[in-house]
Amino acid sequence: MPPLGEGDHSAAPQGIRFEEYETRAAFLLSLAKFTEWPEEALPAGDPLSIGIVGDSPMAPALEALGQGTLLGRKLVIRRFRNAFEVQPCHILYFTSGEERFLPNLRTKLAAQGVLTIGETSFFLGYGGALHLFSEDGRLRFVLNRAALDQSHLRVAVQVQRLAKQVINQP
Repeated sequence: MPPLGEGDHSAAPQGIRFEEYETRAAFLLSLAKFTEWPEEALPAGDPLSIGIVGDSPMAPALEALGQGTLLGRKLVIRRFRNAFEVQPCHILYFTSGEERFLPNLRTKLAAQGVLTIGETSFFLGYGGALHLFSEDGRLRFVLNRAALDQSHLRVAVQVQRLAKQVINQP
């Protein structure tokens, strides 16, 4: 496999540099450390799974950074070609081409305690929990507290303070 940033560049959405996916992957892993799932969504001893919906260089970056464990749990990275293939996981990252399918999955994902993250500003309007984006060369995010509440997830106050904005949009 070529290093991140080399090879086929068709998977990256317009405006996102390939090296940025390593930063996004590191953010997802850090965010997981500051997120609390309900016991029924993430029982003690179960692996933590992160899903990527759509074709994205995020998966190899996560695999390289995660090295198999996170928070003392086995880390499982799942790739879904599209939103119709989505299986249960704890964090679900939607690429820009797949975000539009979130409304059809939102109730199911919320009931399973899934943290949903997307690449475009439309994602929050679809009921996503976190919009991850670049601004002035920095990775930033907007947090949707209503989506977190619906999924029964808690994100540490320290993370909420780092958000560019925290909204309450059902």
